[in-house]
This record gives sequence, structure tokens and C-alpha cells, in this order.
Amino acid sequence: MNDAPRANPTPSGPDFTVRPDRVPDTSARALRLARQVIAGPQDFGADFVQQRPFESDPRTWAVLDGACVWQREKLPKGVLTSLSQHSVLPAKGAGKGPVRVMAVVSVHADADSADQEMATTLEEVVRCPEQRLNQDERIISLLSSGAPWGRRGQETADDQIWEHGEYESDSAGGPYPYIWGSSRIGPVTVSVMVKGAKGYSEKETDDLLYSPLIKMSQAVKEELK
Repeated sequence: MNDAPRANPTPSGPDFTVRPDRVPDTSARALRLARQVIAGPQDFGADFVQQRPFESDPRTWAVLDGACVWQREKLPKGVLTSLSQHSVLPAKGAGKGPVRVMAVVSVHADADSADQEMATTLEEVVRCPEQRLNQDERIISLLSSGAPWGRRGQETADDQIWEHGEYESDSAGGPYPYIWGSSRIGPVTVSVMVKGAKGYSEKETDDLLYSPLIKMSQAVKEELK
């Protein structure tokens, strides 16, 4: 009899399965799902508060135009809702500026549409390594990387994307660290953006992203399993 311990089998696919009957099939149901799973200010830290304006119109989403400027446009076919919420860690004296964060949940009609969103996100950094968020804010020196499930140790989502760069603002100065992370679970994408500020290191900025992104990913799995 061989009593040697057996090696654990290597997983061959994601540890979750999306049930088709749990996937929203209307914009109203998709928005309810998005509100249930989105990370709120408290998920980033006890001192975070809602920014004004706090929420975008879920009938629109952000599109990077030909001039590398972000605009909000009507949702395309295949996207049921896209909810964005903005929070801020207020400035602390003269040493630390305000850290602004955003959480996004987009619910698609199917996984193929969500996968196309992820592919477009990767392509946008190649096309526009410098992007203007609005008249006051811009992102520079952007780099991105992607990892489908099973690649580079990524075993939390069907697909995952990371962007790193620097954030500048005419009013707040800079450059400061910038990070964006997106995960896809079936037909749903969840994303977090963190714009650094004076007095915060790159590690401190990056660390603000991970817990809210994981929280949203797990919440989506619970809703769709």
C-alpha cells in the first residue's frame, strides 16, 4: 500500500460557474445586480466619503474618443447597464492631498460582450498611453497587462486587466501614482480606479484597489452561481 501523499490536482478552469437563469436579462435587473455588488466608500476605507457627483447615469458608459479624451455615451447594444460611483479620501492638512477612487460595474447581455469590453480596454492603452479624463485631469505613461484565468497565477476571474501610470491635475498637481484594475466574471465586469495624491506612495495607492475589486468579484459570483 502506498501511503505517499497525493498531489492536489491542478484546476482546469475557473472555480465558479455562472448559471444562465441568474444572469439579468433586462436593464432594470442588471442595475439591481450592479447596485448589490458595487463597492461603496466604506469598502475603500473608513474615512472615504461620497464624491460629488457620486454616481453616473447607468444608461451611459465611458468611451475613449479618437483624441484620447474620455466621454460618456449611450450604452451600446449588448450592454444592459454600467454603474460608476465616485468616492474620495479627503485631504489631511498640508501633507496629504485628496485620494479619488471610482468603482464600476457593467452588466452585459452575454459573456462575449463583456469579453469585448476587456479586449477594448487593453487596446485603448496601446492607442492612447496618455488620456484626458476631463479639462482638469489626465493620465500619462500608461502601461497595461492582461491575464485570463490560469495565466500568471490569476485564478479569481475569467479575465483580469491592470493599468499603471501617473495622474496629473491642473488643480491638484502631480504626477501621482495611478492604477486601474478590471475583472470579468461571465457577463459582468467590475473595475476600480485609484488616482493618487500628494503624500501617498505608489504602494499605498495600489493597496486601495485590491480589497474593493476582490469584494465585487466575490459578490458577483455569489449572485450568479
